[in-house]
Amino acid sequence: MKKISSKGMGKLQENTQMKNRKNILNVLIDEQRHKYKEIRETVKISNKTLSEHLRVLKPLLEREEDKKTYPHQVLYKANPILILEFKRNLAVETSWEEIKQQHLLKDNLTCRDLYSALEGINGITNAFLAIILDDLVTSKDLKKNPEMVYLLLETFVWENYKELTLKLVEQLQEKLRGN
Repeated sequence: MKKISSKGMGKLQENTQMKNRKNILNVLIDEQRHKYKEIRETVKISNKTLSEHLRVLKPLLEREEDKKTYPHQVLYKANPILILEFKRNLAVETSWEEIKQQHLLKDNLTCRDLYSALEGINGITNAFLAIILDDLVTSKDLKKNPEMVYLLLETFVWENYKELTLKLVEQLQEKLRGN
């Protein structure tokens, strides 16, 4: 797995790196081709940072040169597997809102409510893992490209789990401050 250098990286840099990566994917997920400059301006990152992220995300992207223009413009878009996984991932936010409504916005928050919320987060995460594993069995592209599998797991399973559990902790802290 190609990685952006982690030398001297702390949590803030890791979080910024993942946020930038997700922002880049959000730009590319619309199934349209996007110019390098357009991506950079939308995500608001430097050329160097964008180049590093595009290098890491290469297995999830389609890159083509527009040879009709001079200098040749490079266009990027998400590959079909990424688009499918991204559409499935939209359910995470909906599921999180349901978990929050059912278990965390109560006046008398109990340990059972927190446990139920965590079970919901685990269920979401396990569902996405199962989908990716199923895709691995059925997709020739994924079988041939372990880097793509790793990036899908990192983006849609591990990062979602981290993000949702942090939201759970923040929700609990907010609730405790209010009581």
